[in-house]
Amino acid sequence: MKMAMELCFATARVLSEPGCISNIDQLKKLIVGNEVAAVIDPFLSSTPACDRFSNAIETICGKKPRLILAPAQEPDIADVARVAEELAQHAFDTLFVIGGGSAIDTAKAARMCLANDGSPQEVAALGLTMRDHSSRFIAAPTTAGTGSEVTEFAVFNKAGEPIKIVFHSQDMAPYCALLDAELSVTAPASVTAAAGIDALTHAIEAFIAKRANPITDALALDSIKRLIKFLPVAYTEPSCLEARDECLTASCQAGFAFNCAGLGLAHALSAPLGVRWHVAHGVANALALPAVMAFNAPAIGDKEGQLAHLFGTKSSAEGIARLRFDLGLDLSLDQFVPSELEREELVVSSMHSKQIANNPRALDAKNIRAVVEAMRAPIGKSASSLFERLA
Repeated sequence: MKMAMELCFATARVLSEPGCISNIDQLKKLIVGNEVAAVIDPFLSSTPACDRFSNAIETICGKKPRLILAPAQEPDIADVARVAEELAQHAFDTLFVIGGGSAIDTAKAARMCLANDGSPQEVAALGLTMRDHSSRFIAAPTTAGTGSEVTEFAVFNKAGEPIKIVFHSQDMAPYCALLDAELSVTAPASVTAAAGIDALTHAIEAFIAKRANPITDALALDSIKRLIKFLPVAYTEPSCLEARDECLTASCQAGFAFNCAGLGLAHALSAPLGVRWHVAHGVANALALPAVMAFNAPAIGDKEGQLAHLFGTKSSAEGIARLRFDLGLDLSLDQFVPSELEREELVVSSMHSKQIANNPRALDAKNIRAVVEAMRAPIGKSASSLFERLA
């Protein structure tokens, strides 16, 4: 019997080419109207790339775009309100966002706040009933990690909340994603590593999720292949445009995959690590993913073998452990969550996540606690001890 399948690819177009954010011929096809605004990562705002983009817009529209700075850190719900307020001061027909996942998520949500009444948190609560904004929306990621340029979600911290505030609307996804490898060559090695592990976590969790299907599997598997091969190159040779381009492609593929298939326990753990303990999202996923995969291995059948084969290791957990070691991310949970009481808080908070129900192996507080315990120490390049504890 054919399995039930649901797919939603909310982003209509993807253009991938170094330099495409200042390619006048391409931009002419995308821009509507003459009023252009752009939410820009603050680290990009004074760079030649930003100048090239602004000059291209001026050539097309007769005026430079209005530039609004995105938050420099993982965004809070207050950042959405601030960017929405700045956007509201000037009408725009086309909105660009150029930056990492924080910038893209912030622009996605702020744009929707302009079309819906209430505070950002009240707009988030509208879910799929949000009204769309009339502008054309275009996103250019500067890191290969979140896949936010092709997803219908945006997530934000809020003080006092155990999990993140989630905006979800198909209308929130960008109309077009511009994958420009030139934007990512200046990213620090630590950012490249954390973003890449985030993309890998998206791809792996989408591949093994309960809602996975043959189309998301194809996207996720190809994403994983690309990241295994090219992420270490982008990390050690930051100016390699081929590696940067391949990682952007992989992150985009993973975004398409998890937008449909969903995620699992690693993200249920990484969200409260970000909200409560301010662990960068990619680092949080790096902490969780090897132990989560060691736990999930008995429940994913042939997919475990496929993943191990791609890594060239005995298990997927060992492959992930080796990769994160090579990327300088073989860390201990204890340096972020030092006390037993706090670790129990992490267990309880993770159980609030909707991702728990999508994890391939059933979860309760006892086995989440065991996964958290396994995250407490670096594991080097071998994950055999994880299997002994978690399989």
